[in-house]
Amino acid sequence: RMYGLFVFALIVLATAQTPPTIKDDFTADVKLDVVFGRRERRLEGTWFFDFTGQRDRFDSEIPGFGRVDEYKIWNSTKGGNEYFYNVGQQQCHGAAFTEPLFGVFDFLPHAKLAGKCDGSANLWSIHNTAIEVDGCIDDNGVPRWVESKSLVEHNRHLIVRFNTFKAGRPDATQFVLPKDCAVHH
Repeated sequence: RMYGLFVFALIVLATAQTPPTIKDDFTADVKLDVVFGRRERRLEGTWFFDFTGQRDRFDSEIPGFGRVDEYKIWNSTKGGNEYFYNVGQQQCHGAAFTEPLFGVFDFLPHAKLAGKCDGSANLWSIHNTAIEVDGCIDDNGVPRWVESKSLVEHNRHLIVRFNTFKAGRPDATQFVLPKDCAVHH
C-alpha cells in the first residue's frame, strides 16, 4: 500500500513538471513590445501567426498613421519579404528581410516550472548564458504572456501579452497581400 502511494506521488510530481505544448499557429489579440537593435515598437492589435506556413501578420492602430497591417512571409528559415500596408492611405511598402523564423513557444519543451504568475497560472522558464525566456501559461494551456531577452545580442527583447488566444493555423485569406502590395511582391 505504501509503495502504491509512493508511485502515485511520483506520477503526480512528474506530470506537474511537464511543460504545456502550444503550437506556434495561432490568432491572438495582443500587446507586443519589441526591441531589436535600434528599432523599438509597442503595438496593440491582432496577430496571425502561421509558423507551419512560414508567415505572420500583425494588424494594429498606430497613432499618426491609422491602421497598419504588417505581413512577414519567409521564403526560407533565414529571411523573406515584409510588407507594411497603411489601410487608410492604401499604401504599401515592401522590403526583403534577413531574420530567422522563431516560434513564440519554441522554448516550452525545454522550460522548467519556475513558480506561479498572474495569480494561478504557471511560470515556465529557461535562463542560461545566451537567453532568458519566461512564459506565463494557465492550466488550460492558454498563454497569458511570454518574455524573451537575448543575453548575447544587445537590445533584443520581446514581450507579448495575450488578451485572447485561438490555437490553430489562421485562415489562409489572412495572408493574401492587398493589391497595393502586389507591385512590391
